[in-house]
Amino acid sequence: LKRLANRTLEKSLSFHDVLLESLNNSQTVQAYAMKPAEVKRFSDATEVTRRYALKFSFYTALSKPIIEALGVGMLCTAIICGAFLVLKQQTSIWIIPLASQPLSVEGLLTFFGMLIGMTDPLRKFAAVFSSMHLGSISADAIYRLLEHPTHITSPAEPKLLARPHRRILFHDVSFGYLPDRTVIEQVDLEIPFGSTV
Repeated sequence: LKRLANRTLEKSLSFHDVLLESLNNSQTVQAYAMKPAEVKRFSDATEVTRRYALKFSFYTALSKPIIEALGVGMLCTAIICGAFLVLKQQTSIWIIPLASQPLSVEGLLTFFGMLIGMTDPLRKFAAVFSSMHLGSISADAIYRLLEHPTHITSPAEPKLLARPHRRILFHDVSFGYLPDRTVIEQVDLEIPFGSTV
């Protein structure tokens, strides 16, 4: 569930990137008649996000009956073992010691009552289990960003720029918001003083 929650969050972020890029640049999209390409990109991102969200919902829904079945199995095992201990007046099953003295019927019923009382909070915990995974994945992403060291530091003795400067020069500049997807690659640009670009 945690791995799937991580993938769902990644795809959701990609979906939001596509959405914000299209909406914030709607004039550019219209000017260059890119609406069909943007609609396809949006549809693809939506489909991928939907697929992962459905898969996460499926496994979340599947985890509840599995936990319920495990709870019922645990209760049945406890009833069988308890009945064996009471009827045979034993203190262990096979070589596993379970009690210091043989159990009475009242002691066994008290144990079952406590066991049933304990299963209800465990079932409620299982219901919030998937939400906890989503929350922990989101928190991991935020803390990873907050704890990331900055690579840009101010120099101890900054140099003053000549006034007026003659030009701004960019040489072999590459940039991307994600490490594997660059937006611009190896750009050389010279902007003379007084120019607007």
